[in-house]
Amino acid sequence: MLTNPPFNMSDSSGEQRRQGHWAYGAPPLDNDNFAWVQHCLSKLRKGGRAGIIMPNKAGNSGHRAEQAIRRNLVEGGVVDCVVALPAQLFTSTAVPVSVWLLRHPDDPCDSTLFLDARHMGAKDGSRRILSTLDAENLLNAYRARRSPGEAAPPLGTTTAEQQVPGALVSREKLRQSDYSLNPLDHVARRKDGTDNTEHESGVGFVWEQLRHAEEHLREVQDAAAVLPFVADRGPLPRRVRPASVHTLDSLCQIQAGPSYSKLGRAQRSSGGPIPVVFPRHLRDRCITDAQDERVSEETARRLRSFELRGRDIVCVRSGAIVPPALVRQHQDGWLMSPNVIRIRVSEGCRDRVLPEYLFHYLCLDESVAWMRDRAAATAAPSLRTESLGSLRIPLPKLSEQYEIVTALDGLDKLERAHQTVVASLRRARTALADALLGRSSEFAAETPSHPSFEKEASL
Repeated sequence: MLTNPPFNMSDSSGEQRRQGHWAYGAPPLDNDNFAWVQHCLSKLRKGGRAGIIMPNKAGNSGHRAEQAIRRNLVEGGVVDCVVALPAQLFTSTAVPVSVWLLRHPDDPCDSTLFLDARHMGAKDGSRRILSTLDAENLLNAYRARRSPGEAAPPLGTTTAEQQVPGALVSREKLRQSDYSLNPLDHVARRKDGTDNTEHESGVGFVWEQLRHAEEHLREVQDAAAVLPFVADRGPLPRRVRPASVHTLDSLCQIQAGPSYSKLGRAQRSSGGPIPVVFPRHLRDRCITDAQDERVSEETARRLRSFELRGRDIVCVRSGAIVPPALVRQHQDGWLMSPNVIRIRVSEGCRDRVLPEYLFHYLCLDESVAWMRDRAAATAAPSLRTESLGSLRIPLPKLSEQYEIVTALDGLDKLERAHQTVVASLRRARTALADALLGRSSEFAAETPSHPSFEKEASL
């Protein structure tokens, strides 16, 4: 039996639920989560199994009635396995869920298997998708712990792909955890680095990361000490002559992304080889490498006129206007989405203007504010290529452009080096705190058990 019942709802008209109607205890009047569980169990034939999608909070809810039902389920041996799944699996909700695998009460188990699959799947737009390989790895992890003799690695997978953290927890240990059926209360945190919300394994490793980050920062600081306009940190020199002013469209080709009919939802997936750049990928004046939207090579060939090249500039066309991003060499060949605009220096202007100079000018606060004003002037906020083309650009001589680009690129690199040190320091602090204060620390054995702590706290 497979079901995905509505979460945290009730169709009760308010009448009291009598204990005798429920084999494992009367559910709360305002929540039918455990009514569905018991309904499924009541419909199983001998040897039958049920798989039920449940909200994570049902596994360790503090509601007295739900605690009592969990106790009776565990003591009855009907909870075979609970699998924690990643968030954003469903279009209707981003809430992370678990799958409860239940068995007929005539075939009870003495332990419950908990699996942590929160790291599995791949992003597909705003959702997360579990692949066939993910399902095979989960089944293999289940069999490896429940029926070791039946476990066989799926064909073509690596050891890392097979690793699904899990724990087989006895009934006695479940009693000690107040009958929690939330895998997060039983499965050790992942240490293999596949989930970037967790810290890397080992305090020594993160200290080494911090040392490398600090060394890199010192190197970048030394390089910044000789940058033009930066080295002496004094007044800026006067220009010999004022810069000439040109409109952006006189220097560049300005191209909007393809229409939705050419590159819509149907043409995109998370599994194609060619990444597509959307406005959400423009962060901190860079195009992120998230690559969660892709197309096939055939689609990319059909839309070749919309591909990006190294040193192109990408601006937001529709949506919230943010500073533009410069395309890096490794992003050469990626595609524009319908929501962005590509700026490329024209062939005849390459000896007059540096793409990096234009990029830094377009990132100025006043330039971004100018683009926001033009986008807001339309009925549906969007930046038209004609409006963007009218932006006036001061153009000093090429040698001065080189100096400006060198200075600003150097300071950008210095900023990133500082950010890397800060991030490494945070990871080191997290790893050290976990080592000193976490459950698995060597100090844990000296910590009084929970009942003793409660007794002391009440004195």
